[in-house]
Amino acid sequence: MSRATAKLRRRLTALTAVACLTVSATAATVTPTDAATKSGWYYAPHPDLTQSLPYNCVPTAASMALASMGVHLTPADLGRRMHLVPNWGVNGDDLMRVYNQVQPGGRELMYEVVTSARQVEADLSVDLLHHVAVPALVIAAGLPWQGGEITGHAVVVDGLNPTRHLVRVFDPAPRNGGEHVLTTDQLLTALQMKSGVRHLLVD
Repeated sequence: MSRATAKLRRRLTALTAVACLTVSATAATVTPTDAATKSGWYYAPHPDLTQSLPYNCVPTAASMALASMGVHLTPADLGRRMHLVPNWGVNGDDLMRVYNQVQPGGRELMYEVVTSARQVEADLSVDLLHHVAVPALVIAAGLPWQGGEITGHAVVVDGLNPTRHLVRVFDPAPRNGGEHVLTTDQLLTALQMKSGVRHLLVD
């Protein structure tokens, strides 16, 4: 089976899981008795981190997302590996390069073009139904709690409620950061664009 075919099969399986709120592939970690499943939410646990510099949101978000897979690297370590530029930040390609070097084998972070909120849910479900958090590159102005600042930013998507079309994100910003809930439509609007289209970083 090719890598592309395997990925498509995972995504189709995840779409089915969104529709019926059951996951059969990982019964050991996601079961009908899970409290989160009963409430309609699927969560990816991770340490709650606040960025230490105005421009290191990407390595901070990546550190939290990787921790949900058992990979523990500090934002400072990831920043060095991602060639963090002072007073600017990290290029999305450097994020993917380093992320793919250190995450568990068989997984690959890549850009996924998204054009609808339902597609956002389907892509996120591949990871979140298996308790894996997802780093997301957004425009801060698209986050209702960030006061309309038109700058690039990174958050972690760590919760999904497919029935209510909601996601939970953890914002590492020191101002108004922490846990917030968005509709998938709001997250779609907030996502950064690459070559004129909105994209999500997904496995």
